[in-house]
Parts: sequence; C-alpha cells; structure tokens
Amino acid sequence: MIKKIFDIFINILIVILIIIVGYLSFCKIYGKAPKVFGYSMYVVASGSMEPTLSVGEYILIKDVSNYKKNDIITYKLENVYITHRIIKLDGDKVITKGDANEVIDDPVDKTAIQGKFILKLNTASYMSFLFILVFVLVIYMVSSFWNKRRKVLNE
Repeated sequence: MIKKIFDIFINILIVILIIIVGYLSFCKIYGKAPKVFGYSMYVVASGSMEPTLSVGEYILIKDVSNYKKNDIITYKLENVYITHRIIKLDGDKVITKGDANEVIDDPVDKTAIQGKFILKLNTASYMSFLFILVFVLVIYMVSSFWNKRRKVLNE
C-alpha cells in the first residue's frame, strides 16, 4: 500500500516537473521572466548590490502592488533585469541605487517593476535542492524498472 502511494506521488511529481520545464522553456523562447504564483527567480549578475546580494546568488522575487523606500526590487530595463534598492518614490516612478554603486539610477516606471526581493539562495543551496530532486527521480525510475523487470521474469 505504501509503495502504491509512493508511486502515485512520484508520478504526480514527474508530471509537475514536466509542466514546469515546459513553462520555463516557453518563457525562455519568448523572452519573458517565468512567474509561478506571483514568484520569479533570478540570478544576481553583478556586484552592484554587494554585500546584500552577491554575484551568482539566486533571488526570489514576489509580484506585489505597493513598494516603499528601502525595498529591494527587480525591474526590467531594455530587456535587462536589474535588482536595486528603492531610495525614493516619486509618483509613478521610483528612484533606485545599487548598494555598492556611487550614483543613483535614472527614474524607473513602476510598470517596469517585476517584483520585490523576498529571499536569496546561494548556488550551493540551489544546486543541493536540484541534486536531491534528481536523485529521488533516478531512484524512482530505477526501482520502477527493477520491479517491472522482476514481474516479467516471474511470469
């Protein structure tokens, strides 16, 4: 009984992973940032937010409707995603600056904001999560193959 529940759980997990990979591929092809339930993940590409965010860290961004001074946001500027801190709100625009930068950025339309910074993961944490996920899937596939092979041999 437990084996049957485990098999159903793993099959559902595989279907979910296939859907996620398809969605991510679709977003990559059409140049859109993937969002799942209002959350997006980005990789920090520069040191402009050091020491708060380091190059190579994965950050989770949440789509929210209101922002305040000192929020860290990600916005899109000419097909580039930038993550900086809000230093001033000015009507329909925000003024941002990277923590490590000397100068402030040009004003950004609020419509360009992708979301607010929620959480960071270093590369090791993210890779560990992926490794565990792949490991579980490989174990499941090997055990399924082994069980089917055993059934065929017993018949």
